[in-house]
Amino acid sequence: MALLFFNLPSSFFLVSFAFFCIAINLFSITNAPSGAKAARGDCLPVSSLITKQLFHTLFLHKDDTACPAKDFYTYRSFIKASKSFPGFGTTVSLTMRKREIVAFLAQISHETIGGRRTAPDRPYA
Repeated sequence: MALLFFNLPSSFFLVSFAFFCIAINLFSITNAPSGAKAARGDCLPVSSLITKQLFHTLFLHKDDTACPAKDFYTYRSFIKASKSFPGFGTTVSLTMRKREIVAFLAQISHETIGGRRTAPDRPYA
């Protein structure tokens, strides 16, 4: 397994890292809840951190007709799936929750579009 990791193309790391940086920047722009509960991340569902608008900004081409999985990666299905795993993005500090969610979304982005030469917004977008 470790050998596979080291044989991955450099584009894998570049795409995932670029998506991670973009998502972190978008998180810092969105309005975060205030107060002590927000600082600890108490009682905030994943949907309060990833809004429908942010989800669609991160996955611009998920519903393109050229996409074989059109209508598969929907915001509704993401939120529904996140509720199936109660610990996903709902525990620890707010910063750690955001990192966990962004890492997951970066993986989805990489597996669905990133790294291809013919990707709609360039190979590493």
